[in-house]
Amino acid sequence: MLHPSSKDIIEVTVDEQSREHLLDAAKWARFLSVTGLVLAGIMLLLFSYSIWSDGAAAGSTSFLVGSTLGIILVIGLYIYPMVTIFRFSTGIRNGLNQFNQPELMEGLRYLKITFRYLGILLILVLVLYILLFIMMLINHF
Repeated sequence: MLHPSSKDIIEVTVDEQSREHLLDAAKWARFLSVTGLVLAGIMLLLFSYSIWSDGAAAGSTSFLVGSTLGIILVIGLYIYPMVTIFRFSTGIRNGLNQFNQPELMEGLRYLKITFRYLGILLILVLVLYILLFIMMLINHF
């Protein structure tokens, strides 16, 4: 495997088939990100309506504040990868259609950011599951 030093310049060309694959991936990424952002907006509206109508009837201020913060957290965690996927698709499309290397690199950078974010989020969820499992074992015995 080739391991270039920082002084080496490596040029990689994108052939027509690779270009088509990247453009197809960018098209699907745009569809998924726009759909995800629209659904996040709908979720925010529905949850806000549900919480404020039920919470106002119950008269619990702490319930309203806690629920609102929970929704903001969940939707915030959901929106960030949608935005980075959208930026990936835009960068790839513009880079390949305009033969713009910096734009292509920016799109690929956002793909890396998306996968890094999802990986960190997965690790956090797994740690949470392990902690919950340990707490369940402690409370069971």
